[in-house]
Amino acid sequence: MKLFSERRPVPLAIGTVVVTIAALVFALEFGKIFTSATTYHANLANAASLAPGEDVRLSGVRVGTVKSLSLDGDHVRMTFTVRHGVRLGADTRLNVEVLTPLGNEYVTVVPEGAGQLPAGATIPIERTSIPLTLVDAFSKLGSTLGRIDVSTLTKSLDAVSAATTTSPKTVRAAMRGIAALSTNFAKHENDFNRLFTAGDQVSRVLDQRRAEIVAIMGQSDQVLQVLSERKAALTALSTSVDRLARHVETLLRHTHADLGPLLQNLDVISRVLDKNKRAIGHAIPTLATFDQNAANANGSGLFNDLWAPTLLIPDNVIKQCSDRGQTTGGCDL
Repeated sequence: MKLFSERRPVPLAIGTVVVTIAALVFALEFGKIFTSATTYHANLANAASLAPGEDVRLSGVRVGTVKSLSLDGDHVRMTFTVRHGVRLGADTRLNVEVLTPLGNEYVTVVPEGAGQLPAGATIPIERTSIPLTLVDAFSKLGSTLGRIDVSTLTKSLDAVSAATTTSPKTVRAAMRGIAALSTNFAKHENDFNRLFTAGDQVSRVLDQRRAEIVAIMGQSDQVLQVLSERKAALTALSTSVDRLARHVETLLRHTHADLGPLLQNLDVISRVLDKNKRAIGHAIPTLATFDQNAANANGSGLFNDLWAPTLLIPDNVIKQCSDRGQTTGGCDL
């Protein structure tokens, strides 16, 4: 066997590069080699709120995924996949359906026609449909009402009311009501315009925050689930609090006779302390000084230090106490 240093480096390097490239290609194409989905295309009038990753469903069952959306002239070209084994006829239709009122959507395929839709085929725009979302409806309503010429509408209704003066009373009353309505509408034209503008802004904000609102709606389900799981703990806590309240009530009821005099005595003590608080304030420093001096006098051992002027105690007595203190530890006075 040749050593590694004895082998030819150039062929070895080329072989290593080829093997590495082959391994990378195999790794990248591994999923495609064993894929079990068929790719199709569809032409849509517009993308609406559709996005890559949305579901493709058949009779409510998820059978594929939207892969991409791209602009192709005056329409949108969508690429999607369908699980292998799902039969789609040659005249299959595709509809974009609304998942939530805020505009989340998914794709549904409706198999029609004989045979099988070939892989890679394109469903024409004539066999596709786009829904009208709540946001779109508000936007169109605001723009439509904003284009109304209030002055022309008022004049038209006044003319109709004047032309029906010879009509029966009920018709004239109805026309007068319509005329009054148009007059009020004209008086509040600016208010209505602001309302329509605000509605259009609200619809745009809802469209921009659609994902967050849907996420909040999903989190509300989680909150309800947690509350349901904690129901037993909350019930036990409520029961314990109720039991504690009953025990406290029983204790207070049984000790009420004792608590009355106790509270009265505490009140008397409080008044006495309050009355003598100045004397107590002066006594505390005095007691501190006395305690310090007593500690100094008794801190030398089992006897006390005593000092007295000689005028009060004769010298012979002091001498006698001093001698006996050294021998017996005391003296008799």
